[in-house]
Amino acid sequence: MTNVTTQGQVIAVTQAKAQMNLRIPYKLINGSTLARVALPLTVMSLLLTACADGESGSAASSTATPTGAATTTTTKSSGNSSAAATSSGASAQATAIASSTTGHVRSSSTTATSNAAATANALTPSNSSPVSMPVAASTSNFIDGTGIGGDTLANSEIGGPYPGDRAFRFRATSTGSITSTRLYLVFGQSKSGYSAGDGGVLTFEIQADDNTSAHLPSGKVLATTQLSHPLAGTPPAMFPLISFAAPAAVVAGNFYHLVMRNTAADVANNFLSVNTFMITRASSSTAVTQPRFGAQEWDELYKPPSGNWMTWQQYFSTDMQVVRTPIAQFNYASGQVQGQPYMESAIQPWGPSLSCGGVKAISAASQARQTYTHLSGARRGVEVAFRVKRNFSQSGDVLQLTIEDGSGNVLRQATTSIAAIAANEYDWIKFAIVPAFDLTAQAKYRFRLSAPASSSVLIFPIRKGTSTNDPNNMFSASLVSTGRAEFTSGGNWAGWDQWCSPDRSDFDHQYYITSRN
Repeated sequence: MTNVTTQGQVIAVTQAKAQMNLRIPYKLINGSTLARVALPLTVMSLLLTACADGESGSAASSTATPTGAATTTTTKSSGNSSAAATSSGASAQATAIASSTTGHVRSSSTTATSNAAATANALTPSNSSPVSMPVAASTSNFIDGTGIGGDTLANSEIGGPYPGDRAFRFRATSTGSITSTRLYLVFGQSKSGYSAGDGGVLTFEIQADDNTSAHLPSGKVLATTQLSHPLAGTPPAMFPLISFAAPAAVVAGNFYHLVMRNTAADVANNFLSVNTFMITRASSSTAVTQPRFGAQEWDELYKPPSGNWMTWQQYFSTDMQVVRTPIAQFNYASGQVQGQPYMESAIQPWGPSLSCGGVKAISAASQARQTYTHLSGARRGVEVAFRVKRNFSQSGDVLQLTIEDGSGNVLRQATTSIAAIAANEYDWIKFAIVPAFDLTAQAKYRFRLSAPASSSVLIFPIRKGTSTNDPNNMFSASLVSTGRAEFTSGGNWAGWDQWCSPDRSDFDHQYYITSRN
């Protein structure tokens, strides 16, 4: 899944879905040494890339028209999406960023970086239609699409050589009882460092929040269960359903924590890992993290054996920004679900001559698009955003968004200056749509990106966690976007060809639609 280029040099080639690692000390961006992290070769460039030179991104002029008339402004996202569609003329700064790769990072650390923004108070998802998330409690804005960005899987051992507790922080989207959770576990003796022995004795607790501004686990246990010696016999599913005999009573809008610890007598030799979705970037970056979630939502926390709870941003101090988004689902007694099931990314090519999948360039006849079926009620779409990076550009060139209906009829178009798109990091580029376009229940849409031959913009999709090999052990389809990521080089449109499997339907672009009632 991986061929890593850093500073223009290929430093590692190919990584299968098996997770290959090197346990090495390495230099962080500020030159300090950290020897705690076991890195696959394919993600070494995340932390080896020098990030000394920043690049500013300013507000870019754009036009959005039904037929070529109205004028509006498109800006690069400058904060969490709670501010989406509220200030189409605001400027944002994009700064230097470490290279991103696909692979697996095995470390003792987990992350959370806080974007200053109003906190989202999400709608209750159902099992039958994809989640539509309100941007903030004080607005009537909603987010559809993925609203999630990720470059690589990153796992945290529960026990093993890096002892301590892990926690997934989340905000309840419904008042009721959480009966179970589904996680993405990593184990197998062929994957050295991800698990060992019998897997240990894993305790899973839902804890109340401490109600401080830091929003840390309080120690008050609302529900608990154990997974004992999971590797002693037949290994569990990679996406197991972990049930609580006595459910946790939660209140919509409040923070809670899924705390994970290993209580085996010999945790160093009996453990397994849990996966997250990671972005690593320069400490000075102002890139948006996860537009779908509000500040401090869907973070991973760490508590060393003799220390206090902390985010992994605090763990890494100012050396870098480490964004690790939990891959998890919480199930309510009512049948409602909430969660984040996006996992692997297509950021790296694969196969013979690295000809399959990976990042693709939007330029000339090569275009990218996301198909989408709107399953929520009727709304007005006011903004569309994609997570992209500039490859090269010529002065005056624009990236064009074309919104089409399911038959290919053009509904709106908007543009942004390619020169204003960051070249050192992937970031969310927002297109304000004026006038707004109708989102009709059950209607199909296409969001297409194009650029002239004199410029190039890079894009890659992320994989839905709803297409695992075991249909009984996968995340709910209600938590992912409808449609799929597609690409064309001038011929027919097709799904991504990741892992040399052509025309895949299990990838979505990193995109979102902001809409209003």
